[in-house]
Amino acid sequence: MSDIVLSRAQTAKLAAGGTLTITGTNAEAPAPIPTPPPISPIPPIPPTAPIPPTAPIPTPNPVLPSLPQTGPNVIYNGAVAGKELWPGDWDGSGSTANYDDKLDGVTCLSILANSDYPFWLPFAPAGGGPQGITPTFDPTPYSHLTIIMKPTNGNTDTLNVGAYTYTVANGVVQPDIATGGTTMSQYAVSSPDANGLITYRVPLAALKTVNPLYKIILQDSSTPVGQKFWVHYAAFTD
Repeated sequence: MSDIVLSRAQTAKLAAGGTLTITGTNAEAPAPIPTPPPISPIPPIPPTAPIPPTAPIPTPNPVLPSLPQTGPNVIYNGAVAGKELWPGDWDGSGSTANYDDKLDGVTCLSILANSDYPFWLPFAPAGGGPQGITPTFDPTPYSHLTIIMKPTNGNTDTLNVGAYTYTVANGVVQPDIATGGTTMSQYAVSSPDANGLITYRVPLAALKTVNPLYKIILQDSSTPVGQKFWVHYAAFTD
């Protein structure tokens, strides 16, 4: 508010008890607060571009570097040129073995079921018996039968493995003497890899193997007729 200035006459009048009538304008009104400009809307966030899929990692050789690759104790190894290292099998008409099949590009032995309960029955190299021609393998330096395989439909509860020996009576070989067998699911030491291959380490104590070992049997009883189970590696190992 502005100050009021009185004349001498007005001052004397007030001193004598008179009154004054003062007219004027009120204090200046404050300036109006300016209206802020409107806030611009936030532009929409553009959609995030989809992340391109990464290239699949090449499947490494499933055979572990620490496992023997060749030798009389290696029954089959799809990672080497020979593949079938024992001389053959006695699968019979119920199964067809293909030692150079491909499981998503990985070389494997496949067992095709021609009837129920297909099996693989590889026999050891010749070297025993009366004429030294009987399939014979000495498993005593080893402690496990290591098998890398893909069961039919991934079902490990129907896999069975067994071992056989023979005796000689009156100079005649008496073969097909089962020493023992077991289901394999309890001996899986890996999860399925990208190709469905699982590593099993079966203690030879579970098979009750003896010297001489004549042959082994591997069976997937869940394999329907017309389907396969797969073996990439099989060997007697530490």
